[in-house]
Amino acid sequence: MIYIHTNFSTVKHKIIVLLLSLTLLPGRGNTQTVTLKQIGKETVLFSDIYVEWFNHNLYTIENTGALYKTDLVTGMHTRLGKVTYKHTRFLFVVNAQLYCMEDDGSMNRIDIYSGEWTIVSPIGTWNNINRVLVVGNKFYTTENGALYYHPTMNDRVKKQIGESDFYTLGNYSKTDTTLHTLIGGTLYRIDMNSGKWNKIGPNKAWKFTRDGDVIGNKLYTVETPSSLFETDLSTGIRKQLDDTQFKEARLVFADSGKLYAIFSGGLLYEIVIN
Repeated sequence: MIYIHTNFSTVKHKIIVLLLSLTLLPGRGNTQTVTLKQIGKETVLFSDIYVEWFNHNLYTIENTGALYKTDLVTGMHTRLGKVTYKHTRFLFVVNAQLYCMEDDGSMNRIDIYSGEWTIVSPIGTWNNINRVLVVGNKFYTTENGALYYHPTMNDRVKKQIGESDFYTLGNYSKTDTTLHTLIGGTLYRIDMNSGKWNKIGPNKAWKFTRDGDVIGNKLYTVETPSSLFETDLSTGIRKQLDDTQFKEARLVFADSGKLYAIFSGGLLYEIVIN
């Protein structure tokens, strides 16, 4: 028989040191919680086709063509004007004004308070546009793979940014100064001065992402089957914030420093991260 002599005081000391080290590991004792705060009481966003947001308000065109405005603080949901937008192709905000481009290539400006609209560009003007982007209150379009900056709403006055690398923009998100996009699950930052693409993090790290948006230097994404992730855009490091509440989330957007989501069934939530 073999006897093993153990110094129990030494073992006890090692256990204490191990427990202390575990409590001091990054993220330990500082767990973030995610709360879904419902905005409004009605499932009024179940049929939205186009969605835009600006300054605490959500603008949506429903499948009937009606334009609605939803207050992101109170949840008040009201129709904006009496015009129907059944042929709208793009909906966006520039200089605190709401604009829409139609299938016929025309552009209209919509007053965000009254819903009254005026023609900005006649039929056929924007027929060749593939995408509309507003970054830092600057108006951009893509056409035949090229990115153009428009200092005004005049289609003839424009400047190409970078090379013809914009045949696809994937699932993109933007801040006041940056543009980010996910293509094939890989994340890129696009320099809006040079048009260059810079990869962030590993390839296909976001392959399960359904939608997302950016606040400051953080990308928030909802991912299959039901998770919310936060990515540090300076390092590409991801961390899961929640793994149960986002199965039905279909659109995530950021406005005025807050994060929101529209869920299947038309429910609108503020995503509160503590």
